[in-house]
Amino acid sequence: ASVVQGERAVAAFSPTDPLVADERSNAVALRNTETGELHGGPLAHEGRPADLAFSPDGRTLVVTDRRRALHLWNVEDGTRSRHSEGALPMAVAFTPDGSGIFTPEHGPGRGGAVSLELRDPADGASTVSSSDVRRLSGPGAVDFDSDGERVLLAGHTGHSLLYNAQDMVSIGRPVR
Repeated sequence: ASVVQGERAVAAFSPTDPLVADERSNAVALRNTETGELHGGPLAHEGRPADLAFSPDGRTLVVTDRRRALHLWNVEDGTRSRHSEGALPMAVAFTPDGSGIFTPEHGPGRGGAVSLELRDPADGASTVSSSDVRRLSGPGAVDFDSDGERVLLAGHTGHSLLYNAQDMVSIGRPVR
């Protein structure tokens, strides 16, 4: 991710096709990396995208936005398959096998609690939730290890936390 005027810019490469997704104001554009041409029209949102990720098979793009929404897009035809609202998802990552979407989320209000959610990629519904989150100042990135057993959550303050992906219990102490 890069920083644009104090905001985090979001972009991702497709794991299967010559495509890149990047934000454009309140939309996400899909571009062919070989020709630079747009792949369909912009994927419009009510709020500016906060993070995005492709599914491992490249068929789905999940986008979180700053208006507390999670959007699931069909990459092939550009249709939004699901949209859910609630807590503020600050980052997003698919499990390596594509069976889940991991989102660290801020609850409502200033200083709201951070929770970890594992969501179903079919409908965006939470399947596993944990409030066992040590305070991080705005989790800014999330990633899985290669076998999908552990999740790394990195905060804007330079601290990183490691979690068991199955039950979302923290492993060890924060790393700085």
